[in-house]
Amino acid sequence: MELVFGGLPLRRAAPAPAAAGRLRTRWSGCAGGGGAPAWAALAPAAAGWHGTFAPGEGPRSQGASAAAGIYHRPMAMTYRGGAGVRRAVADGLMIVGLVWFVAAYFLWAEPATRTPFVDGLAYWGVDPEAPYDQAGVGRSGSFLYTPVAALAFTVIGALPEPVFIALWAALIVGLVAWLGWPWPRIWLILLLPISRELLIGQFNVVVTAAIVAGFRWPGLWAVALLTKVTPGVGILWFAVRREWRSLAIAVGVTAGLAAASFALRPDWWADWVGLITRDQGNAAHQLPYVRYAVAAAIVVWGARTDRPWTVPLGACLALPVVYPDSFTFLLGCVAVRYTWIRRAALGDRARDAAGSGAARGLGAATGSGGGAVG
Repeated sequence: MELVFGGLPLRRAAPAPAAAGRLRTRWSGCAGGGGAPAWAALAPAAAGWHGTFAPGEGPRSQGASAAAGIYHRPMAMTYRGGAGVRRAVADGLMIVGLVWFVAAYFLWAEPATRTPFVDGLAYWGVDPEAPYDQAGVGRSGSFLYTPVAALAFTVIGALPEPVFIALWAALIVGLVAWLGWPWPRIWLILLLPISRELLIGQFNVVVTAAIVAGFRWPGLWAVALLTKVTPGVGILWFAVRREWRSLAIAVGVTAGLAAASFALRPDWWADWVGLITRDQGNAAHQLPYVRYAVAAAIVVWGARTDRPWTVPLGACLALPVVYPDSFTFLLGCVAVRYTWIRRAALGDRARDAAGSGAARGLGAATGSGGGAVG
């Protein structure tokens, strides 16, 4: 059993005055600079505890993360049993991700390799007269998104095919890089979903990026609601937290775009509704309504407990049909660590988190707060 301050292991030192000196020395390079934090002077009162950095968690890595605008837990004294448990779990997940990748491509003959960029070309090649004539839920190469998306892709379809493929692939790679940057291990954990997303030219990472950025710009929720549709369960975040302005923007932008497209092509809306209601049975084996309910419950719980990562997780569970590439939505659970996203999602609570966490840590160090030190 070891004492941890803000995720950094602490160990007992004697005598106490010497520990205070070591405390100031070891924390002199912490993110933000400026020498030891104010609580370093309290080391004698803390009975000689001092901080040491775990491998990979030293001043350089903390400083780099701060410069990149990535959130880290506020400092607080807690007990943790067993060193490196989280790192061991992360390493295990990376191994699972690599095994999944190798098995899919070399043992199971991943079918996406036989039809490269099949989904991307379905977007590019939308029939401007009858986009849903040959479509079907679960059918390869079908265009299933709303008429708003169909109108947008008919414009994009004016690009030459090689140009579209190059630009679409670059967009996918760029968004995967941005979404996963706060915790790069996610790229290995999700290696198969990411590679499949790029191989077939899917739309998942675009929707995920819109959901994440939707904390700051709620109108971007129209991307999810007018393409994949059911991942829009994430707007429950605004309703539960009574952020009525953000909810109104998300719903208003979506409704406005839908109304405009209906005015242009009402026949497309009739075709699309018929397609979706007719083909829902193709996804019945994945228990969609059970998943929708679980997804809604997760988002509601996350909204009540300040956990924005539950929104992309809930969106993933709420997809009409789940494929291996669908798990790229989990990149959004990492992207919410960007400071500007957390502040947009949590408001004043995100700005106050560091101060309250430090206060809890000081209270524990002096024996005046809780039972963290005991």
